[in-house]
Amino acid sequence: MTRVNVIWDDRRYERYHPLMDGLEEQGITDFELHPCTVLPDVVASINASHKAIVRMAKEQGLKEICIAEDDLMWTAKDSWQYFLSNKPA
Repeated sequence: MTRVNVIWDDRRYERYHPLMDGLEEQGITDFELHPCTVLPDVVASINASHKAIVRMAKEQGLKEICIAEDDLMWTAKDSWQYFLSNKPA
């Protein structure tokens, strides 16, 4: 199964429990929280946070990765499985 790499902003603790509840509801046990990069510009911060995970994946020789942010929302109880079954090649 694909590990979910979540960009986590620990300054937004109110997002923690909804995030954990959603991961549990989807049956996702293989996930890792990555600290967000904080820069003066929000867009640059998001970009740098994503790039750090992509860099890590390249260094580890991973063929694919899943990156999410801590405000991730699910549309149905089987959203993750639906995504995995229908992701493009």
